Amino acid sequence: MARRMPGLEHTATIIPKAIHALGPKQEKEFYAHWVLWHWVDIAGDAIARHVKVMGIRNKVLYATSDDSVWAQEIRMMMPQIVQNVNNYAGQALIKEMRFVKKWEKPAVPDRSSGGTWLARDAGEEEPDIGRKRRQIPLTEQDIADAQRLAAGIEDEDLAMSLRGLYRKQRQLDKLHAQEEWHPCASCGRLCAPEDRLCPACRMKKEEELRAKVRGVLRDIPWARYAEVHEYVPDCTTKIVNEQRALLVQQLASTVEVTDTESLAAKNLVMLYRCLPPDKLTEEVMKRAIYDLRFNLHRPKDYKAPRRYEVVPLRHAEHGRKAAASRPRGAQDVQEKKG
Repeated sequence: MARRMPGLEHTATIIPKAIHALGPKQEKEFYAHWVLWHWVDIAGDAIARHVKVMGIRNKVLYATSDDSVWAQEIRMMMPQIVQNVNNYAGQALIKEMRFVKKWEKPAVPDRSSGGTWLARDAGEEEPDIGRKRRQIPLTEQDIADAQRLAAGIEDEDLAMSLRGLYRKQRQLDKLHAQEEWHPCASCGRLCAPEDRLCPACRMKKEEELRAKVRGVLRDIPWARYAEVHEYVPDCTTKIVNEQRALLVQQLASTVEVTDTESLAAKNLVMLYRCLPPDKLTEEVMKRAIYDLRFNLHRPKDYKAPRRYEVVPLRHAEHGRKAAASRPRGAQDVQEKKG
């Protein structure tokens, strides 16, 4: 089988192609589920512990949080979260992210609106932060401060809302103090006991790390993890692979499918194959460009070559090498038999 079909593809490339062949609707639903099930990989452990994604509908990612502070932090980071989700899915899957207080899985999935939802785990109980907060007593000073804060507002409805928000925030601060929340090591905002940084600072630090990895890969496209680790000691294999895939995707959109000579095409192959410049032979370039043909820019009149025009048969090469290694007399006898 290996002789008849050399260069067999991995499942990591076969599955996306098979999903793509099913049509845009099925492909979108597949990647929506992919994002929901890999939320921890996208957002990180710290955010995933407090923010749970529930579903995607009409390009909106719905989530819930056990803490209003975490929800507010994620709202501030929404553009970056949206970009990370779309990068992970490899397409513009969502446009925004919204938080809701309570969610129950719909009895009938709303296929018409493109809804994709995660099922709630049986027996899972979410902490009721609102109930805990309401049990925190307020002092007379807290109530007086709330009255003083809204004293100059003529609109009574607005003043009442402002007093209510202040009292809720004071209760939440006291609840966090009871649970031993501490200031963020970077910005001073309160963060959970098990975290050193708040979500915004953690996300900022991770993005700075990713930017350093991208910088190394742009300068040394063929660098593997060990080489990148020398310049960015805090990086992981996962981050290096993610940023390599991102750069390959960005660069592939600018390279023609017939281009094997330009600097952009060579940089793309070095990134994709992790090969230094002295290893970029003509055969390597053709094979790599052929493997990336679905991601490259293709002209209207482009006709894909046959596989064996790019990847020669191995048994044919073996036969030529064996014939060249035989003694001259043996070759003559073989030619006469032929």
